[in-house]
Amino acid sequence: MTMTQRIRRLHAGLAGAAILAMLAAMWAGWIRLGWSWPAIQANLPANHGPLMVGGFLGTLISLERAVAVKKWWAYLAPIFSALGGFALICFSVIPRAEPEGMLFSQKPVPIPDQVGTGFFQIMHCRPETPWC
Repeated sequence: MTMTQRIRRLHAGLAGAAILAMLAAMWAGWIRLGWSWPAIQANLPANHGPLMVGGFLGTLISLERAVAVKKWWAYLAPIFSALGGFALICFSVIPRAEPEGMLFSQKPVPIPDQVGTGFFQIMHCRPETPWC
């Protein structure tokens, strides 16, 4: 097998991994929308964003960059990105707990009345805002 054939197989494998991550992310998105489809693993709907960004886009964009660079080390990024997407699909990764006071958290953040109408106060969740 020549080097060109090996590189083409690597490209096809990484592109296939990106497509698999995209399909799993779409599946997770449909579950999040309320479709009654079976989940491949328990936390698949929670992994919709990481699968789409890291698994699909990360693999595809870094593969494109690796092809342009034409160096062996450039292929490490799409390989590890594809492995991360595969891990999100196959293994039940427990989502990290959101610290209290994060943007758009479930509990409104108490903000004292002395704080002005700056960016900090506007961006935090308040009981009178519709998204809380």
